[in-house]
Amino acid sequence: MRYRKILLLICCVLFILGCRGTEDVKKVDNEYGFLVAESGEVTIPLTPFDSLDPLTTSNMSYFYLCGLVYDGLYSLDKNYKPVRELVESEEIEGHSVILKLKDAVTFHDGSTLTAGDVITSLDHIKNAGKGAYFDLIRNPFNGELSLKATALDNKTIKFTWDGPGPMLLEYLIFPIVKYKGDKQSMPLGTGPFKFDRYETKKAVYLSRYEYYYDEMPSITKVTGIVHEDEELIFTSLETGRINVSTAWTSEYGRFYNNDKFSADVFPGNKLTFMLLNPNGLLQDENLRKGICYAIDKDEIIKNSVKDRGVKTSSFLNPKSYYSISINDETNPEKAQQIFSKNKPTFRLYFYWGDKEQLEVANNITAALKNAGAEVHIIDGEGEDFETYLQKVKDGNYDILISQMNTDIVPTYPIFLNSGIFPIEDEEFNHIISKIKNSSNSRDLVQINKELERYVLNKKVFVPLFFNQNAMIYSNQIISEYESNNIFPYKSLKRAYFTEKHDGKRIDEPEVKTDEKNADKTE
Repeated sequence: MRYRKILLLICCVLFILGCRGTEDVKKVDNEYGFLVAESGEVTIPLTPFDSLDPLTTSNMSYFYLCGLVYDGLYSLDKNYKPVRELVESEEIEGHSVILKLKDAVTFHDGSTLTAGDVITSLDHIKNAGKGAYFDLIRNPFNGELSLKATALDNKTIKFTWDGPGPMLLEYLIFPIVKYKGDKQSMPLGTGPFKFDRYETKKAVYLSRYEYYYDEMPSITKVTGIVHEDEELIFTSLETGRINVSTAWTSEYGRFYNNDKFSADVFPGNKLTFMLLNPNGLLQDENLRKGICYAIDKDEIIKNSVKDRGVKTSSFLNPKSYYSISINDETNPEKAQQIFSKNKPTFRLYFYWGDKEQLEVANNITAALKNAGAEVHIIDGEGEDFETYLQKVKDGNYDILISQMNTDIVPTYPIFLNSGIFPIEDEEFNHIISKIKNSSNSRDLVQINKELERYVLNKKVFVPLFFNQNAMIYSNQIISEYESNNIFPYKSLKRAYFTEKHDGKRIDEPEVKTDEKNADKTE
């Protein structure tokens, strides 16, 4: 095997006693001193789903499992940057890109991948009109399906972005599939694992595809077990019914760095933020600055999400290559100086149906009061989400605490011009116009920096933190792949089972001789 980066990633790994037995074929990793099994079986959780179609599913647990069966033209690395999967080369010019497919890629029935399969997959997404990939290829400015594709030959495709905004390779991460017309089987894919069978509402069984075009995974079988009650997934981890799982809540802490599990932790896509309404009391920019000086994002994360968050000043995931890092200034003394002039009382609103937002609101309220301001929390207990949303649009607040799921690419026109976010002026419209006229990701990275600095200086939209997500593994599984929110189970392509060699595991700290003697003396 070519796995030699393990030591750097060992603290990111892994998961439970209930690993299904590895076979006897093993290999000693001489550099790090542990046994590597050449095979192994992994079990992961699913929740009930209605369709085996990977291109249109709305069930995220099944969506994640499909990342093992299907490869796309591109995937995303840990920084959400497109990396080639089925593509050998690309030529980007303006709003078009010409792709050359890799040779010797086959579907799981042995048939060769062609440009026609790519176009059929894209057409299927468009015709279905639903699913995560449909939303991805819709133009964020006008909602139209701007992505067009033409086969130039059997291995060459030209994609064109026919509309405002840049042509991005992120639009090409959808799975390439071949349909068999059997609704009880998954469509054919080109990924490292192939579909074996589906037990309705019970389990999906996958096995390693022996003719995979890329490096062969060590894991030989993957079973997705359906959980009618999603709340029981963590129980299944603890009892060994499953041995790998995503964890999209702060509760993953119970599996973090203990003797049975480890967690590969990374920023999620849920952003918690403040809106400071510039239409009213907070027309005074100094008051908006005072609020930002008063709050401590680290304290908010510690007290509201048990330290399971990453503070941010960006709209985008902190790992994203589009995101920029801007230092926050927490300065209660400056806040006190600003508030001492007029003793402001701020109206604070949040969605009462979310306990996390309640904790954030309580922390911000305490910080503002410590800085000399008063806070009136607007009562919304018992309100449904639609009522909350209408109140937000009405703008009867000074400070709003809210949350949103961010996208892998900047889609500012959708959420900054939605009627919810009270920010728009000539400078903002000029920046949005630049995005419309940009042609590629390189342009978008630079424009995004300009836009985020503009928003930061306005002190209207104030990002606070991203929740952390995790991949949970048993402590017998090692992966050298850093997960992300879109394709978390792709880590299993570079995962394998290990055993102790010469009496200790790689993750056991080395104890020096004098330390051992000191322990005996005590």
